[in-house]
Amino acid sequence: MANKALQHRMMDYLGQKLSDGGHKVVPKTRDLLAHLNPAWAGVESHYLLLDNETPQQGLVFLIDKPYTEKRFKPLVRDMTRFGTLALVFLKDGTTYFRNAATDNDFKRKHDLSLKNYTSDQTHRMILFRPEERIAYGRSIMRPPRLQYYQPASDRLEEALVTYAFGRVQFDYSHITSDRYHPTDTESERIFIWKKQETHEGSLTLSNGLLLPQPAQEPVARSG
Repeated sequence: MANKALQHRMMDYLGQKLSDGGHKVVPKTRDLLAHLNPAWAGVESHYLLLDNETPQQGLVFLIDKPYTEKRFKPLVRDMTRFGTLALVFLKDGTTYFRNAATDNDFKRKHDLSLKNYTSDQTHRMILFRPEERIAYGRSIMRPPRLQYYQPASDRLEEALVTYAFGRVQFDYSHITSDRYHPTDTESERIFIWKKQETHEGSLTLSNGLLLPQPAQEPVARSG
């Protein structure tokens, strides 16, 4: 789980970018799970309330900790009452955006179920947690998009990153037994990102995503 300093930095960074994009931003920290079920109390959720009490009202849920499928589904459903909802995960590589190549590239190297993929492709495979699978399923974009806050590091700039994901297909044609031959199938947990976009400027909420603020045309002045 991310430390509090990183959680607050994620909130501050995205809040400022949305404010720069013209939104009125109110950062919130609440035990929202307790509202749904008292037995779930004790987990603080961070979110940004945008343009409160206006027709453009929306909410950005900052997903910086594990919730489990049982708790995450009703929490996301409840948040839609605030208006347009965007989900942004913390890209820490431990809880979310977990690289799947370490445990799965051998299936490519040894002509097993991932033999139809290249090394580059297997290194773009991500092992989703249930929360990421739920976000994938509710995306209205095709291919589905997930968004991640990327902390600054020695290698990467601080940014919001959008990934377009697709399904991973297992091919079991290497199993030639007459007694047992599994059906080729799509993975339920491993997904592959096909495209990424990095956003470092001002942001606006639209269609369930945080998008770059369109550049303004210069105003012509009469001389």
